[in-house]
Amino acid sequence: GGARPRNVHIQLGINDAFALDPDDAGVEKALAEIIHDADTLIEAIHAALPAGVITVGSVIQANMSDRAFIESYHDYPKLHSEWRWRRVQMMLARRMVERFQGRQAERILLVPTHMLVDPLDGYHAHMWTPEGVQDSLSNAVHPSHVGDRQLAAGIYAVIKAELASLPGSH
Repeated sequence: GGARPRNVHIQLGINDAFALDPDDAGVEKALAEIIHDADTLIEAIHAALPAGVITVGSVIQANMSDRAFIESYHDYPKLHSEWRWRRVQMMLARRMVERFQGRQAERILLVPTHMLVDPLDGYHAHMWTPEGVQDSLSNAVHPSHVGDRQLAAGIYAVIKAELASLPGSH
């Protein structure tokens, strides 16, 4: 009995791509599967909300320090490099831009969130202490409240611009 939303935002990629190895021969196939799954999700949303507008956020940057990765994923040495994730993240962001830009006529709007969260100021600092780092306050790939605001501001700007373009909105 509730109202159907007009706008839906989906933030894609990080959970599917985070453990990928940019030097692995299978990385291209894995990235193609992520884009395919995104297309499937978007088709399902449009089937449920034929007049809905979908904003798609590209996969975001992470904390700029290797320490953030070491502290957040100390039991997984293959994840200890910010550069490893940066390479995967940019590979996927490029594919997302190629796939989702310019699709306004289909009511699909790309939000370039891969450029929005500052990799330094958008994350909690990972300062070493003898007690370790509190993962609930600090994580390599989950922004702080500042990073969340940076992300939200970009999403809001795209939705606001789309709403402002509607007939009679001026």
